[in-house]
Amino acid sequence: MCSGQPSFWPCITALRSRLAGAELTRFNALATCVEAACGTNPTEMCASSHCYEEVTSCHPICALATSCGFSTCTGMSCAASFNRCGMLVSGAEATRFAAVRTCLERVCGASLDPSCVQSPSTEAACAAEISTCGLMAMPGDGGVPPADVPLPSDAPAMCAAGQSLCGGACVSLLSSAAHCGVCNAACPAMTACVSGTCVGTGTCSAPQTQCGSSCVSLQTNPAHCGSCNHACTTGQTCVNGSCVGTGDLRFTLTWDRPGDVDLHVTPPCGMNIFYRQANMLICGGTLDRDDTTGLGPENVFFGATAQRGEYLLCVIPYRIDGPTTATLRVFQGAVLRQSFTRMFASSMMVDECSRSSPYFVGAYTY
Repeated sequence: MCSGQPSFWPCITALRSRLAGAELTRFNALATCVEAACGTNPTEMCASSHCYEEVTSCHPICALATSCGFSTCTGMSCAASFNRCGMLVSGAEATRFAAVRTCLERVCGASLDPSCVQSPSTEAACAAEISTCGLMAMPGDGGVPPADVPLPSDAPAMCAAGQSLCGGACVSLLSSAAHCGVCNAACPAMTACVSGTCVGTGTCSAPQTQCGSSCVSLQTNPAHCGSCNHACTTGQTCVNGSCVGTGDLRFTLTWDRPGDVDLHVTPPCGMNIFYRQANMLICGGTLDRDDTTGLGPENVFFGATAQRGEYLLCVIPYRIDGPTTATLRVFQGAVLRQSFTRMFASSMMVDECSRSSPYFVGAYTY
């Protein structure tokens, strides 16, 4: 049993209990240097260019007045070279070491009072110090500062100095419009968070537009769709600044380069719904939006009479002047159920939609 155990001994013990094999060997190399009480046995030695420690007796096999660093015996005493043994690790092991190194060596400043945070996996990390060691790089991790080494996904969240944890995200309470001064204190429209206080600016931040006393998106706001005060009617939503029908089932197509991209939907009845039947009721569905020059949308929606079965979906680059990526989204009510994305290089003026068509993107079962 070792004597003179430091205050962070529970962290060392908890971490060691979760390691095995090669990881335990490398961790013991680190522990040899940190646990100065174990560094006085005259039988200590560097074996096979690595430091070893017997877990049960706490007797490291390092030569007296010698330490293992950079994979060789350095001639430094274990007690005086707390940052040497960790240089043996690399890759994934370096990630683990970087997370625990700060907590074990206390290298990041005596002014902090670190607490050792244990995660359900094999790693431990120092909550107060891990984010303040930006200059403490080591050869074993390829020069990556411990502050930049990702922690295990199950470790408690920690934020860098000057940031606070709000709803699972690290933010600055001095400048975050959603968390100004304290978490969840959002600044109202036409204000900005300055030094933790909401300050009026008189303007809306892009891409929002001022409508009355509110900042809104003219692309998605159904009360200001395309322009201020242009409201969509009941049963409609706003997509790319255009009001489109919703119903129980909706197919909405948009694309990323101005042009004419056509949506074709073939419901279970077998009839093809596309621009030639715009605003006509076909098998319970209607194409209520056809765009020939912009970014969409094209939209086909079905009310409560939508047929049960399989809907065939085609996207045709009717007239484009360059590579265009189109996205077709399928909604049931307000819930997005599926999306299809396809990239097109050139135009094709066809009106057919079937499984054998090169422009068939998929099928949706309702």
